[in-house]
Parts: sequence; C-alpha cells; structure tokens
Amino acid sequence: MTFWSDVRMIWRLRMPPAGRGTCAQRMERFYADQAASFDDFRDRLLHGRDTLMSFLDMREQSVWVDMGSGTGRCLDFLGTRIHRLRKVYLVDVSRSMLDVARKRIEINEWQNVTTVEAEAALFRPEEPADLVTFSYSLCMMSDWRAVLENAYAMLKPGGVIGVIDFGHLHLGGFARRFWTQWFRYSGVSILPERIAFLQARFQQLHCSEHRGAIPYVLYFKSPYFLFVGRRGSGSYNS
Repeated sequence: MTFWSDVRMIWRLRMPPAGRGTCAQRMERFYADQAASFDDFRDRLLHGRDTLMSFLDMREQSVWVDMGSGTGRCLDFLGTRIHRLRKVYLVDVSRSMLDVARKRIEINEWQNVTTVEAEAALFRPEEPADLVTFSYSLCMMSDWRAVLENAYAMLKPGGVIGVIDFGHLHLGGFARRFWTQWFRYSGVSILPERIAFLQARFQQLHCSEHRGAIPYVLYFKSPYFLFVGRRGSGSYNS
C-alpha cells in the first residue's frame, strides 16, 4: 500500500458511519470504499488479533461464530487449525467487507466457512456455538449489551467468548478523556463498562490491557484489551 493510500484511509477514519438509514446501510457506506485495502492498513492498527487466536482452543468439530468479522482476516491467524472446525460463521452487516471475506474463502478453499450478512444482536447459528469472537467490532456496536447477551445465548454451556478491542479499565484523568475523544471522531466508543460487563456475564479466563502503535502517530499508543471468558451452565436459547 502506498503512502497516499494510507492518507485516504486515515481521512476515511475521520468520517464515522453516521447519517440516515439502518445500521447496515450506515456501515456499508462507511466501509464500501475501504474494503479492498482494509487489511493492509488495519494490520498496522489493530494489534493483538494473532494473540487472541492463539489463546483460543479450536477443538475438533467445533462451531465458531466471528461477530463483526469484516474481511475474515482473523481466519488467517489460525493456520491449519481452521481445518479442525466443523463450521465457521463470518457475520457482518457490510456486504463489501463480506465480499472480500468470500474471496479469502475461495482462495483458501475453506469448505467449512460461510459468510452471513446480519446484525450481531439478531443472528443465531443453526446450532449452539462452541466459540464466539469479536475482533475490534464491539466498539462499533451501539447496542453492545444486546450483542453480548446474544453471544451468551448462542454459546453452549462451557462455550468460550474471545474479545479484543479498543478500550480500557484503568486509564484515568487526561488519558481517559483524550482517548475517549480521539476514538469518538471515528465513531468508536471505548467504554470501560464493556470490560466490566464481560467480567460479570462470563467466567473470566483471561483479561489484559495493552497499548498499540498508531500508523504515522508518534509517541501515542492506543489502549486495547483482550478478554477470554466461559459461558456458565444453562440451556441454549433458540
């Protein structure tokens, strides 16, 4: 990717997915002209996705739902482990992003991966999921509580949720105000309540906070967190 391509991408980030229409329509307008070059730039901005994937136990014949999957980039971090899975659902509201995901599936000849154009708060797989993940997508979802409740409901008892996203628990004062405002310009919210909700709703297996570099921005590193939790007992809600 060229420098000017990066400039266009950064400029687009400063124009959040607002305006009229449904959530799907707003997100499609936002991502339509980014989708083809999305992964190159975001790989330098969205840190820790490979770490999250390495934490998750991909057992034989498991069902995985990736919410807000975008281009399906997280599948690349699995390597050959993807062949252990019986079914993978890539769920997103942006048709353009899923078009890129479908090309990735075709190139890799993944027979167990399917794309689903749907909202994360409404989608349910045909069967209980062993694993649900959110990779830098939850912060774009205004109804995040409903989304997480839906994730809880679709998981098998003992199923695992993995989340990596912009956010923090322990920032205070100037840093909290600065990053809240910084991300708000791009339509991203970094509420600490999100981590607290995950910790209250799921049995915590791992939670850590980190800092990641921002392309072309010196000295400042954006806060992000990694959470892995387990669903408690109870029946699957269809």
